[in-house]
Amino acid sequence: MAGIRQEPFGKIADGHEIMRYWLSDGVISVGILNLGGTIQSVLVPDRSGKMIDVALGYDDVHSYEVQDKFIGALIGRFGNRIARGKFSLDGKDYTLRTNDGRNHLHGRHGFDKRLWNVQTDGDSLVLTLTSPDGDEGYPGTLQVCVRYTVANRALIIDYQAQTDAPTLCNLTNHAYWNLSGHDAGSVGDQKITLNADYFTPVDNEAIPLGTLAPVTGTALDLRTPTAIGAHWDDPEEQLQNVGGYDHYFALRGSIGFLSPTAEVTSPATGITMQVAPCPACSSIPATRWKALPRVKTVRFTADAPASAWKPSSTPITSTPPTGHRPSCARVRFGSTRPSTASRQSKFYPYTKRTVQAHCPLFISVFMKCHKVHHRCAPDK
Repeated sequence: MAGIRQEPFGKIADGHEIMRYWLSDGVISVGILNLGGTIQSVLVPDRSGKMIDVALGYDDVHSYEVQDKFIGALIGRFGNRIARGKFSLDGKDYTLRTNDGRNHLHGRHGFDKRLWNVQTDGDSLVLTLTSPDGDEGYPGTLQVCVRYTVANRALIIDYQAQTDAPTLCNLTNHAYWNLSGHDAGSVGDQKITLNADYFTPVDNEAIPLGTLAPVTGTALDLRTPTAIGAHWDDPEEQLQNVGGYDHYFALRGSIGFLSPTAEVTSPATGITMQVAPCPACSSIPATRWKALPRVKTVRFTADAPASAWKPSSTPITSTPPTGHRPSCARVRFGSTRPSTASRQSKFYPYTKRTVQAHCPLFISVFMKCHKVHHRCAPDK
């Protein structure tokens, strides 16, 4: 049934009731928690019409409280790592809480652990959160609004934020996917196509080195359909640094003129997932990038591509084009990155010993890709 319904999901340690909200267009259904704004479940019909849960998630609220993999959650203030937990902005140095060795990753007590305020707006679920000045070490008060909508076999995520002082902001969602089903094991046979000519090399702590490198001739060239597990154990330094793929890819196009980002297909279920920027953004000039909300569309079909898009065959040069701020997607999957702790969930017998066989797929789309992070300027 199309629409939105809600149900109790359980209580966290401090006694707060966590709710699960189901959004549906009559074809696919998405379960969202107010804890972390988490995508807990995504039910999609396979080629035979059987409903398959393609999003990894837990069946109990306690597991979400204690897990440290950001599974399905909204990420903020800043997605990915900030080296040594330090940055400078307008001549002032800031120190953040660290949680990934000596680095800051997503947030030690980030948006994934917060209780979001929830309202419905027609067929959309609207989540809001206030991050106060000094939160985790970041300057400025940040007002965040995330809108989830399910329509036409697609999950649409609209991110917006406003700050009262210059700060860093890089919002995303950390959903993990397995298009063969959450409990189907490895995604190694699923095929991915990624519309990117360049990637950001990283060191052995997964910190970007501040350069863009062409994917041509490397295992990171995913511009044509490639089995996810085909190269994740290759001896290339970039794969060995992070135990597979955990990189930013600079997408073709520029802000306001983006091509679809990625397409993944499962041969077992026939389900195809396409990740793309919002079509409405394609008509907005790149010169207005500071004012853009960030919108991501994730569309599902069975035994048919979501659209007829193909990566451009235009030859690339040794350096990326100038005059545009590149958008980027962070893609993570691999077979050798160790887990730091044993965990058990409905989908993922996730232990240090079995993670190699069960590593899922993570794709996150960002509107900018910088070595030094984007400043959010307050509205005037």
